[in-house]
Amino acid sequence: MSRARIMERVEASPRFYARIGGVEYVFVIIAGTFAELFVRGRLFVHGDAAATAHDIMAHQMLYRWGFAVEVLYCVCNLPVAVIFYNLFKVVNRKLALLGVCLDIAVNTIEAISTLAHYEPLLLLNGGHH
Repeated sequence: MSRARIMERVEASPRFYARIGGVEYVFVIIAGTFAELFVRGRLFVHGDAAATAHDIMAHQMLYRWGFAVEVLYCVCNLPVAVIFYNLFKVVNRKLALLGVCLDIAVNTIEAISTLAHYEPLLLLNGGHH
């Protein structure tokens, strides 16, 4: 069997799409957990803005890594939506397309929210970015 024919079979396989989607989805879950629990959960002090600002300034690199992981999280959500569309279009093409449209809307809102998470670094560093 030629290489082109093998690649055609692999690309057309729902199992292939499901595996790639599963790996990306696991990455999205891990990235979200890291950003929420290990960055913001560690640096944010409930009810004390001064302590939170101090923690962010003391651990700027950790806060930046959390932001970078959140950006990757937003970027990796889009291929998952396309993979879900490819898997579910055989069931109902219109509903699968609606799912992709809603996922794009959700990712847009999350991306804007993610930009707001970078704002404390700008404010605490005096806006020198």
